[in-house]
Amino acid sequence: MIPEDNQNNTVSYMDTLLDRVLEPVPEYGEIEKYLSKSITVFSTSSKSHAKMLSNILGCENCSHLNRMDFNTEYLMYVGMFPDEIIHFSKSSFRDIKIIPLFIGSDILLLEQMMRSKDQYRQTLFKNLIMQFNLPNVRTATVFMNLFSELYSITNVQSSIITLVPEMQKEYLDRPKGKAIGIYVPNGVNKAQQMFHIDTLLELIKNNTKEKFVIFGNIGMFNVFNFNDCPNVTYESDFTNFINKVNINIRLTEHDGFSQTVIALMRNSIPTISLDKNSQHSPNYSYIIKNDNVEKENNKKGNKDQSDPKKNSLNQIEKILNNREELWNSVPWDSVHKIYREGYFSTNRMLYDLSSCLHTFDG
Repeated sequence: MIPEDNQNNTVSYMDTLLDRVLEPVPEYGEIEKYLSKSITVFSTSSKSHAKMLSNILGCENCSHLNRMDFNTEYLMYVGMFPDEIIHFSKSSFRDIKIIPLFIGSDILLLEQMMRSKDQYRQTLFKNLIMQFNLPNVRTATVFMNLFSELYSITNVQSSIITLVPEMQKEYLDRPKGKAIGIYVPNGVNKAQQMFHIDTLLELIKNNTKEKFVIFGNIGMFNVFNFNDCPNVTYESDFTNFINKVNINIRLTEHDGFSQTVIALMRNSIPTISLDKNSQHSPNYSYIIKNDNVEKENNKKGNKDQSDPKKNSLNQIEKILNNREELWNSVPWDSVHKIYREGYFSTNRMLYDLSSCLHTFDG
């Protein structure tokens, strides 16, 4: 059974987004005067997001830390991870308008810096806040839940710039495949700490009759020995990945707006998550909460609380055995309207970006 509170949670966020979809978005000609400006996208940690954005804008994409001669009017940092933070905090771009764009787990990193007792991290955090308040800097993030979270840390008003993958010509109305999809990011620490790869490996080894398809970084696929599991294959082509899976598992620690999940939702493929942050986002069809298990144990008078990781794995396995029920619980008509036509459109992203650039005009 899929608990009703998770079904209702999905529907309520779909309704929220549908309301915004109905808002008029200016045609491209009305925002062209801002997008015709010289923009450089800079990122060393979120290259896929940066590449997608620069492709749509037709602008320069830079990932070199030693690049200091930016001949541009606007410089956008896509993802504020350690490399970008250090580059941003130590640089002085007096004649350039700068947009640090937070995309998810980088906000968690910023919060950790704020709470850190380490002198260096404290000083770096203070420098960042000062930089965020400069007249030539405008912070931005990719969705409403991250917007409020970023404000609670920085006390700085931000813009929302929705980053979306480019539209496909055709979409699936029902999944074609039968396998379970998993995305693996770049970076060992990120994969372990933010994506709980160890838990995913345990899930794979416990369910040898299920087929799993990994998409993402081939280096991390090899580092974590996914190829030692006979029920796992790697897929480098995203279209092939979509055609092979009927559900996606994303065990992130603090997620933003995953391009992978957006593309899957466009193709009627739901995602399940352990990320508490995900319950504020329409990215996910089902969020597993360990406190649900604890409440059940308390009702039964069971004082011996089980391991949260084991509880999570048990719940995921129950969902995998009831995938049809999960799929039927998702309001796909609303999902398709939002993800294919409305909120997650290229025109929406261009409008959001132009609105952010407009704030520099005073």
